[in-house]
Order: sequence, then C-alpha cells, then structure tokens
Amino acid sequence: MLQSKQVFDQPDVYNHFLDIMKGFKVQQINTPGIIKRVSALFQGHPSLIQGFNTFLTCRIPHRAFH
Repeated sequence: MLQSKQVFDQPDVYNHFLDIMKGFKVQQINTPGIIKRVSALFQGHPSLIQGFNTFLTCRIPHRAFH
C-alpha cells in the first residue's frame, strides 16, 4: 500500500496511469499494450505490477489469453 501511495503521490504518474486506463477502456490500447505501458510506468515497484496484473486478469475474458 505504501508503494502505491508513493507512486500515485506523483501527479504526472497518476495522470499517465489514468490516460493508459482510458485508452484501454475505449480499446485504443490492447492487452499487450496496456501491460507494456503499465509495467514501464511502475518500473521499480514489482508489487504494483503484480497487483495490476491481478486486476487485469480478473477483467479480461479468458479467451483473450488463448
């Protein structure tokens, strides 16, 4: 939790994350693209990347992983 607070206390990081999520929602960014962008944004924060991957896996239909 502390890591996420530290990362999101940086307005530019938070705003970039929101832009990525908006792009994914309107299908401008595909699944591999969102993974690549969020991984780069959260670089150095492996627990945030892992948490995001868990979040993403729960929201993508299983067929997307085949």
